Amino acid sequence: EQQKSELLRKEEEMKVSLSTLEKKLLEELASSGGNILENKPLIQQLSEIKTSSLEIKDALEKSKELQYNLDKERDVYRPFAETASNVFFLIQGLK
Repeated sequence: EQQKSELLRKEEEMKVSLSTLEKKLLEELASSGGNILENKPLIQQLSEIKTSSLEIKDALEKSKELQYNLDKERDVYRPFAETASNVFFLIQGLK
């Protein structure tokens, strides 16, 4: 459960980071003057943003896959938990 909470926290951080990169990209494009293709600093920044966003997207995909696996492992115990809950309430009903 702790591992899943940590994954969700990291996933949210990555989503915020991706959103920040997208905003930065739009700001850079809006503030660029002249021919965009001749603006070497802008092209360099765009390349860096693209690389970062791809890394974040890959990490998000891995995170989703890991969450799925954790949920799958946790679901193994669900029938036992349901049975234990039923037994508990049956015993409570007998009192």
